[in-house]
Amino acid sequence: MEIHDLGLYTTARPLADERLAARLRSRRDLRRLLVPLFSGDGERHDSSVKVPGALAQTMLGLRRWVRLGGEVGVWLLPSRAEMAGLGPWVRRLACEGVKEVLLAHREQPPGWGGLSLEDCPGLKSFAEAAAEAARAASETGLSLSVFGLPACLWDGRLAPRHELRALYDETISGASSPESCRARRRPRMAFGAACGTCSRKASCDGVRGDFLARYGEEDLHAV
Repeated sequence: MEIHDLGLYTTARPLADERLAARLRSRRDLRRLLVPLFSGDGERHDSSVKVPGALAQTMLGLRRWVRLGGEVGVWLLPSRAEMAGLGPWVRRLACEGVKEVLLAHREQPPGWGGLSLEDCPGLKSFAEAAAEAARAASETGLSLSVFGLPACLWDGRLAPRHELRALYDETISGASSPESCRARRRPRMAFGAACGTCSRKASCDGVRGDFLARYGEEDLHAV
């Protein structure tokens, strides 16, 4: 059996070391990096990950990987402070050679870094900023999807909602058959009063329950 096209989840900081980057890229089965970013601003990103100089090291590692013929996908985890700059941020990433971006509203698949509830942008402001980011991605040829927005707040013509791909609905435990993660994730999600009559509820995960408890559900509406 052979394994092809593995993706490495990494900050990309270690790849600032040119020799390490070249050694990893020499593996034929390792082609793609998945890199989490909290901000396009060095100070804010470094504060989120608590490592001075982290963003500069990450971008250097990312560039080395691209120059070696590798591919890069980025998971953007923006706080409120990033909303006004999502479009330019996506354009900068495209110029760096990033091929794919997943834009997440706080709740992420298992294994991601998290964004605190206190710093999480509102649903409506996030949706508006995500629309700008999707247009920037379309203009630059970069692939973008959105995670964590309910169906009533996202226009699927701009970019797909990542949840509909169900990439993280399964986990493999030992020698057992793949097991659905939806039953584990769904209890953390909630629907507002308007969701009861929404025609898209069956294909929607709702919103994080703690987010609704803190910020309310006035942005939700039936479609």
